[in-house]
Amino acid sequence: MKAWSLTIRSRIAAFLVVIGAIAAALAIAFAGLVLLAVLVALGALLALSAAIYYRLRGHKRRPAEEARHRAVGLDPAQEIFQRKSPKLPDVDRRGEQ
Repeated sequence: MKAWSLTIRSRIAAFLVVIGAIAAALAIAFAGLVLLAVLVALGALLALSAAIYYRLRGHKRRPAEEARHRAVGLDPAQEIFQRKSPKLPDVDRRGEQ
């Protein structure tokens, strides 16, 4: 395996090489963070546009929820939701208050 070495006789030149290497590493890290931020923003924009689309189209359920219900054999049209009723007094099982 070939070994690389860098010999710089001037302290100023060596300092500039080190600063340049650090700057290059920071530039690469910054570019990676910018790319990650762009991906997050695109994902948020896609999710927001899907939510707006389903809201405008009048869908009451998310598509993933529908698919999950169909996969286990549930029919959303037959779901029963309890209506809100007035608060009843607490009664134990024997019928006493």
